[in-house]
Amino acid sequence: MSAGVGLLRRGALVGLALASAGCGGAVSLREARPVDLAAVKPEGPAVPREASPVQIDPRIVDACGDIPKPQFAFDSSSVSDDARGTLTAITRCFTDGALKGRTLKIVGHADQRGETMYNLALGQRRAAVVAQFLKGKGLPDRQILTSSRGEFDAVGLDESGWAQDRRVDLLLDGDAPPSTKGATRTASGEWVAARDGRTPDGALLGGEEAGRQFIVCRAAHAGGKQPGRIAEKACAINIDGAEVQKADYQVLVVHGPTEWVPARDGAVPARAVKVGTEAGRDLYLCRAKHESGTFPGKVVDKSCSISRAGQVLQKPAYEVLTFP
Repeated sequence: MSAGVGLLRRGALVGLALASAGCGGAVSLREARPVDLAAVKPEGPAVPREASPVQIDPRIVDACGDIPKPQFAFDSSSVSDDARGTLTAITRCFTDGALKGRTLKIVGHADQRGETMYNLALGQRRAAVVAQFLKGKGLPDRQILTSSRGEFDAVGLDESGWAQDRRVDLLLDGDAPPSTKGATRTASGEWVAARDGRTPDGALLGGEEAGRQFIVCRAAHAGGKQPGRIAEKACAINIDGAEVQKADYQVLVVHGPTEWVPARDGAVPARAVKVGTEAGRDLYLCRAKHESGTFPGKVVDKSCSISRAGQVLQKPAYEVLTFP
C-alpha cells in the first residue's frame, strides 16, 4: 500500500476544493528511486475539470492559527479570493510563522476508476497545481514535497464517494499525521498499508525467481511485525519454521537510494533497515539465494530466514538492506 490520509481525527478539518488538472512500478534492487509520475501520460479521454476537496492537516491548522476554513473552488487559472486567502495564510505560516522552515507535503489522490498508473499521474498533477500556486506566493521550492497516492486510499463506491477520493492533502512533513492508517516512515522510506496482494507504486523488490518478482512486505503477528514477501494475495512471513499468509500487511515504499550489503552468520551491517520486531528484538531485512531464485527474509540467529513454496530455509550467507 493502503494507508489512508484521512484528517478527521482532530478538530478542524479544513475543506477546500481543487479544480483538478490532468493525469510508478517497483524500485530496482540496487538503487531505489521514486517513480517520475510527471513523465506518465494518461491514456484514454481527456481529464475533466472538476471540484475536488483539499484537506489540511489539523497540525497545520493548530500551529498556524489564522488559516481560513471556507469551502471554495480552486482553479489555477482563476483563483477565488477564498482560495487565495487560505493558501496565502499557509505560505505565510511556513515562511515567517510558527512553521517557518518546515516542509509542506502535498499529496494528490484519485478515485479507484481507471488504471493504477493513470490514477497515480492524476494525483501527482493535482498536487502540482497546488504546489505551483504556493511557490508563486513565495513558499520556497525546498519546503515543498509533492507526491501521489493515486487510488490507493480510495474508498468511494458511487459518485459522491468518488468526489471525496479526488482530493489533495496538505500535510506537515515529518511524523505521520495522527489519523494516518498504517503508514510508518523510515529514514528513506515508508511502510504503506495494503491487503489482498495489492502493492503501491514504488514498492521495494526483494528478490525474484523464474521471472517472478518478490515485493517486500511486513505483517503483524503475536504483538510484533514480521517481514516477508507478497505471494499470491497475501504477505508470506516465516513463523516458527512455517510459512504463514497474512491478508493485511504493509509494503515498503522507498524514497531514496538503497544498497544490499553482503553479510553472513547473523551479522548486520551499519545502516541496516529495521523492518520489524519479534519477542522484543529488532528484525532486519535480508535476502538470500536458493536454487535459481533470490528470496527476502529476516536475519535471525546466525542466518537469513527465508521461505519458498511453504518451506522455511536458513541461509548463512545473505545480503542486508541498508540506506546509504
